[in-house]
Amino acid sequence: MSGKPVCRSLPWLFLIISIGLMVLALGAELIGIDADLRWGPVRKSLLALGITGVLLVVLNQALSSLDALLLTRRPRSVRLLPNSPPSESINASTSAAESSPSPRLPLKWSGLIRNWGSPILAVIVVCALYVGQISAWTWSEWPNESSTYELLADAFLKGQTALLIEPPIALTELEDPYPFSAREGVPFVWDSALFNGKYYLYWGPAPAAFVALWKLIFGGSVGDEHITFVSASILGAFSILIIYRIRASLFPTVPRWLFILGIILVVTAYPILWILSWPSIYPAAIAAGQAFLITGLFFALPVWDSSQVQHWRLALVGLLWGLALASRLSLLGAVGILSIATAIALLTSENGLALNRQQWSKVIALASPLVICVCLLGIYNYVRFGSFFDTGYGYLLTGFDSTEYLEKSWFFNTSYLLPNIMYNFFTPFTLRPHFPFFRAQYQGVPIFSSFLNQFGIPEAYSVEIIAGAFFVMPALLFSGYLLYRVICDVPDRLTTQGSSPARKAELPATRSYLITTTSILFAALFTLIPLLLFFRATLRFHLDFVPLLSLAAVVGMWLFVGSSLDYPIRRRIQSAIVIVLVVASSIIGFLIGLSGADSGFDDQNPALYYFLVEFFSW
Repeated sequence: MSGKPVCRSLPWLFLIISIGLMVLALGAELIGIDADLRWGPVRKSLLALGITGVLLVVLNQALSSLDALLLTRRPRSVRLLPNSPPSESINASTSAAESSPSPRLPLKWSGLIRNWGSPILAVIVVCALYVGQISAWTWSEWPNESSTYELLADAFLKGQTALLIEPPIALTELEDPYPFSAREGVPFVWDSALFNGKYYLYWGPAPAAFVALWKLIFGGSVGDEHITFVSASILGAFSILIIYRIRASLFPTVPRWLFILGIILVVTAYPILWILSWPSIYPAAIAAGQAFLITGLFFALPVWDSSQVQHWRLALVGLLWGLALASRLSLLGAVGILSIATAIALLTSENGLALNRQQWSKVIALASPLVICVCLLGIYNYVRFGSFFDTGYGYLLTGFDSTEYLEKSWFFNTSYLLPNIMYNFFTPFTLRPHFPFFRAQYQGVPIFSSFLNQFGIPEAYSVEIIAGAFFVMPALLFSGYLLYRVICDVPDRLTTQGSSPARKAELPATRSYLITTTSILFAALFTLIPLLLFFRATLRFHLDFVPLLSLAAVVGMWLFVGSSLDYPIRRRIQSAIVIVLVVASSIIGFLIGLSGADSGFDDQNPALYYFLVEFFSW
């Protein structure tokens, strides 16, 4: 472990934060953030988090002392990379390079089944799980809440960007139709953009373009529930394949049980099951953006480790990330980070820069479809609103005056940073006395509101259905461990130019490891930025960052267990911690998914719902 002061101080920082949470819970009345003397779920949760953090620090120090007494005199082994010397691998008898399966697809069917059979089977199981969830476990009756994307697809098929629905005359004749009070008693399309007497949609057009193509070829009707399901299934499937690819190329000695836990974590990661219980335009747009983003990430991984850098692959990656932006513009930061990482991988090697004509042609192959998608999106905006950058937010017909929000900079504001951090990460879920036991919070949390009143948060800020990420999915904490390991381990391994040949052999794998981990971590961070600056906190927005963060958590989980291989007590305890956190995250995510946004499970499948309520009652 690096001896850097910042690395040595991290446990102390963690201890200070934990003590701060305890003080916040115990002294809420004295601080003035909770005038109510009763101990509600939020204060109890904060106290529990603080105590848990303190105990973890104490336990870590105690385990280090005990293991130091029990540890043999052999050097500590830290399995970080597959190209480490054989003595640093789980199986000391063989090197990681010998045990590593080839990341390339084999030509024979037997090889295909042997190498890809497990992930393909996992994808099939996941799709079945998602079918059950979206159909409220009826397996055949899919609720149709909206067909908003189909409305836009029909407009595309007619050669226009405005919806085919004509606004009523009473609406178009209003002097200012955007305040909600001005539209009282006048019918309108909710959350549409009204401009020059036409309805438009502010959601990205890419999913609608695919719906239009489907209808042109096959006909029929496509509801938003179909887009939600297909997008969620693609997201789950390619998340599994990404884990498989990272394991094959960087962590071939990861045991099967850890690999399976990683699959369970990414496919049940909230809010993917939760949004399947609410298949409307709102989660459909977010899920579509994630499907394109994660699929592009899968095809980019071989580029990052330099095993496959064909021009067609680069063009496909650029196209997928361009479609992600055309589905969800808030993914701009993530797409930017991943694109820059891919370009760096193309233009560098373990020996330094590789600036030549062939490498630049590959960068152009990556950038061209991405730039084309961005330009087409700008043209789409210009055709609708006369501006390349106007997405229609200022013309929304919704429950507030969108023009006022735009003029006062209320849509995005730095004042929302603190409340969004609190609500999105630290809001405890609600415990219920009957099945499904867990439920997200509805609207604000009183103790948070009392505290935030001191900071002059704009009145536009609002809270919908919300649950804190660290409560619903505690396994996300392993992404923090990954960040810790990247900061403290990799710099030492990169400075090995004068070291032994065995240490120099680690450089290619270290480079690939560094690009992969930092890209995923920072892409997740950049998806958080618009979320933390937005005027509304709601659970569905978590789908913007959780898929990337859950992938980082899986790698962090593998490193967490790998760091304790030579410590008999710590190894058992850390393995148990991983199992408990992953199982807890999966169960909580699944049960909150069953409760849904509108508690639709009991309405759509009452027989099964009340059977489960009765079965789990005691």
